[in-house]
Order: sequence, then structure tokens, then C-alpha cells
Amino acid sequence: GSPPFRSSGVAGFSLASSGTISKSMTRPLLDSATFGKPPRLVASECERSNEPTVPQVFQLMSGPIIQELLTRADNRLSRLIESTAPPSEMVDELCWAILSRAPSEEEKRRLAAHIDAAKPEERRQALEDVAWAFLNAKEAIFRH
Repeated sequence: GSPPFRSSGVAGFSLASSGTISKSMTRPLLDSATFGKPPRLVASECERSNEPTVPQVFQLMSGPIIQELLTRADNRLSRLIESTAPPSEMVDELCWAILSRAPSEEEKRRLAAHIDAAKPEERRQALEDVAWAFLNAKEAIFRH
């Protein structure tokens, strides 16, 4: 199947269109009410809440979908681990893929240091930590 992290032009990220998880699995994650979207009664999203909700926090922090996407053997993280890319390039790629922007200098420095400090057998976990941090950034909710 296709990987949950996919590239299209500038690296993109899509949970629902990846084809790697069933609609029944994505339903709780993509539920409009969970992620602050108003009911489809009007054409505007101006009533959308930008405040995190408890179900949203639980879904992103410890939900089974995020965990499954991060730990899959055939995802972007696996390809990055197998590559010879330096940690700073790994941070660049993940930030573009998840947040659709370049990382700030501070993000790049701190997250690359986190990856670089990991023992070889713990590098995958360090990369999962970086992806998880980007996925749980408030801006990720509004970009995807």
C-alpha cells in the first residue's frame, strides 16, 4: 500500500487519502466536531473554534491512528532512517511534510540535536518524537 506520509511536489501529508487506514479508523480522528469545525449549516468556517478540546488532545497525543502512522515500517520515517541525510535535513523534510513550512532555526537546531544525540538503535524513536511534536503543534490542526 501507499505510505501514510506521502510526497507531492513540496512534501505533503494526508491521513485520509493515504489509503493505508480504513475509513472506520479515520472517522474518530477526522470528526469535524472533535477538531473544531462548525456544522455544515453555512458556507463559512468563521465559527470554527481554534481552542483545543479534550477529545482532540487525546486523539493527537495518544490515539491509535497517530501511533500506527508513526510506527509503520513503510513510512517516511523509515525512509529517512535508511537514508544518509543529516538530522537537519530530516527535520526539514518532516516539518514541510507535516506543517507545510520550513522549520525555524530554533526548531531545526533543537530537533536535529535530539536526533543526533540518539544512539543508533534509538534513532527511529527520536525521529518519531520529532514527527509527533510537529503533529501535535497547534498549527498542524489548521493546516490539515
